[in-house]
Amino acid sequence: MCPVLRRVMDSLVISEAARHKMQINELVGTRSFVGNLEGLIYEVNL
Repeated sequence: MCPVLRRVMDSLVISEAARHKMQINELVGTRSFVGNLEGLIYEVNL
């Protein structure tokens, strides 16, 4: 996936969670890099 598209998708998830008054946190220790791709896991709570 294109890095720009991935960032746009990440920001959409975060903005939608905020719009619905959800709390979003990055889980510690889940950030990883494979080649030139970065991945992480978010926890979303109502």
